[in-house]
Amino acid sequence: MLELVFGYRGRDCRNNVHYLNDGADIIYHTASVGILYNVATGSQSFYQEHTDDILCLTINQHPKFTNLVATGQVGDSADMSGVDLPLRIIGTLALARGACAKIASRTGHNQRIFVAEFRPDSDTQFVSVGVKHVRFWTLAGRALLSKKGQTSSIEDARMQTMLSVAFGANNLTFTGTISGDVCVWKEHILNRIVAKAHNGPVFAMYTTLRDGLIVTGGKERPSKEGGAVKLWDQELRRCRAFRLETGQITDCVRSVCRGKGKILVGTRNAEIIEVGEKNAACNILNNGHMDGPIWGLATHPSRDVFLSAAEDGTVRLWDIADKKMMNKVSLGHAARTVSYSPEGDMVAIGMKNGEFIILLVNSLKIWGKKRDRRSAIQDIRFSPDSHYLAVGSSENAVDFYDLTLGPSLNRASYCKDIPSFVIQMDFSADSCYLQVSTGSYKRQIYEVPSGKQLLDQAVIDRITWATWTSVLGDEVIGIWSRHAEKADVNCACVSHSGISLVTGDDFGMVKLFDFPSYLSGNVYICLIERHGDLPKRTLHETKRHECPMVAMRHSPVPCMLQRNGADNDRQLSARTTRVYQKDGQLQIR
Repeated sequence: MLELVFGYRGRDCRNNVHYLNDGADIIYHTASVGILYNVATGSQSFYQEHTDDILCLTINQHPKFTNLVATGQVGDSADMSGVDLPLRIIGTLALARGACAKIASRTGHNQRIFVAEFRPDSDTQFVSVGVKHVRFWTLAGRALLSKKGQTSSIEDARMQTMLSVAFGANNLTFTGTISGDVCVWKEHILNRIVAKAHNGPVFAMYTTLRDGLIVTGGKERPSKEGGAVKLWDQELRRCRAFRLETGQITDCVRSVCRGKGKILVGTRNAEIIEVGEKNAACNILNNGHMDGPIWGLATHPSRDVFLSAAEDGTVRLWDIADKKMMNKVSLGHAARTVSYSPEGDMVAIGMKNGEFIILLVNSLKIWGKKRDRRSAIQDIRFSPDSHYLAVGSSENAVDFYDLTLGPSLNRASYCKDIPSFVIQMDFSADSCYLQVSTGSYKRQIYEVPSGKQLLDQAVIDRITWATWTSVLGDEVIGIWSRHAEKADVNCACVSHSGISLVTGDDFGMVKLFDFPSYLSGNVYICLIERHGDLPKRTLHETKRHECPMVAMRHSPVPCMLQRNGADNDRQLSARTTRVYQKDGQLQIR
């Protein structure tokens, strides 16, 4: 079963992190998974019924319906996992109740609607905001009545793009603008403007029901006087600012929520932070990659930690047991692949711009770097004897570098006659050969370091491989179903014991095979319940995931058999770290 997910979607969502159970838990989402996180233990539970990326999440604050959550996903038709809550649809506005039965619908505006939220003291009144508009709605039976926000009451006031909304007593409404102002509305008339409440856009606002205090979050440079999170009084006249201490030049807050003496913050940089109101102390609960897919993944050869590399230009070190990010380094360019040295003291990162970098693991300081190619580095590998580094690129080339010569990283040789870009590479156990899988779906063997192609099949058959990540070859022909297309299976990894092979495909399936797998259909799925001894043929398939799998690795912890209740069912838990292409999400099983 799914054990842990690293990541949070903050780059293009707002108000999607909330407290539950009086602050004991928090709920948020990443990719297609809703996550319930226990603050005290760090444990997670998951909602996995969505079929595509979740884009919005909200909770019902009404005391009669506590802990009721609604989520919406990307797609042509909205999916709503909840009841009695507003559903946000770009261009139109709709309300759903019960089993998602539409009770009213009306065009909201001809521009994008960012937020639609009910007043906390009403079941019939709500406010929608978006591109240069704000509307005040009333639900009358099955009809939706609305009034446009009027700015004429204040001289020189103009309608701005509104990004967030909160509510006060006496029918006050507060809207955060793209310029950093907060507009105060009395019914639908603009009452006053809090100029420069934030230096940048006000992305998030939250109304605390118990005392009426309001939290705002925006884009702002940290300073002694203020920060990106502010706590205001009931009329938005006085505030206290909080610095997030993230180390970023500019903090960009996407979500705010307030509990008992704490403020919960979600940032664009995929951080979830808990801020103490009394001492302003910051506790980072969750981290993740920010933008673009995560392409690179490598597990430490002996410790229960792993590295990830993504197009946000960072490499991050994660601790599986402690369930947290240990360190990160910004590389300045998008990263595509990462690999540990056999001793685990060095790590090599291949970049999208053709450069590769070698870091010392303990400090994440640069040991050496080189750029001999102009296209993306697709895979990078240390030889088992740590003598050579193989660098495979999109230029139909694999370069060998002699590491014994030091950080100068002189190229010793390169592989010739590669028919297409490199997909995966693996060294032999004696470091004398390298197998290369290419974009033309051909697997070729080369001598190290000469780069000469090995054609003698008898010699190839006698090679013992140190690792196996290739999706090609007679040894893995069984991973391809009869009707599979060439691009269906994206990644593979043989276990440390060498008896099983886990694969990931374009359909989000994670499959576990015998290795070698010569027969099509000789498949069982990672994380299955079974009776008796390990079978040799097809068992059951787990629920598919909704994102293409691009990389996976086994952790150094061996496969474990766990007791599951009194009926002596046993569960095979192949500890596999898996990376999803979408939304910067890392999942651990």
